[in-house]
Amino acid sequence: VSIGAVIAERVTRIPVNEGQSVRRGDVLIQLDDRDERAALAQAQASVAQADAKLRQLREVTLPAAEQSFVQAQANALQARQAYERSLSLREKGFVGQSQLDDAKRNLDVADSQLRAARLQVQTNGPSGSDYALAQTALEQAQANLRAAQVKLEQTVIRAPVDGVLIGRSIEPGNVAQAGKELMVLAPAGETQVVVQIDERQLSRLALGQKALGSADAFPGERFAAELVYINPGVDPLRGSVEARADLRR
Repeated sequence: VSIGAVIAERVTRIPVNEGQSVRRGDVLIQLDDRDERAALAQAQASVAQADAKLRQLREVTLPAAEQSFVQAQANALQARQAYERSLSLREKGFVGQSQLDDAKRNLDVADSQLRAARLQVQTNGPSGSDYALAQTALEQAQANLRAAQVKLEQTVIRAPVDGVLIGRSIEPGNVAQAGKELMVLAPAGETQVVVQIDERQLSRLALGQKALGSADAFPGERFAAELVYINPGVDPLRGSVEARADLRR
């Protein structure tokens, strides 16, 4: 299993050595995470700010708007009653036109204030535009926080499976390049042999076929194996077919 980094960053710590057995999830390489931690702290602050803005709408702005609406309703009712009295008195000749005009102007102002107060209640309510904007800002901040958490997690390279570390091409202080192989891990469990077989022998291969394997490290031994995979494509450069066999224990 090839082990690499997703991001390019300087290596600060390698807590494992070649030949060491590791468990899935063990830390293999620690990258410099100062920028990622700063970005995470900033994202957390943005979430807190957006959440505070939403709470302010629910707990302060909306109740204040509702109270202003109630007050505007009362003022509008009072202005309408005053206008109707002035209109009645004007018809009887007890007041002049200017007084009636003043009462009408006061009613128009009160009605305008009532409409504005109603809009403030609507826009700050759960179905209003201000509330929607605040909710969207909170969701965006939360998404940025999750992205920052992922970035921070990428600074820690962990073993994907149990196994033995058999190769390492990185040292503390080096810059790990994204996508470049940094370590090689031999997974624990069944051993598999990968071989290249001449394409002219393809007709003689079959899944489940028994085989014998040998290794330079054990020149006097043979290992029973079983063919479990045959690549359907032929390597045009080598004129060979890749096959894999499980060693039988």
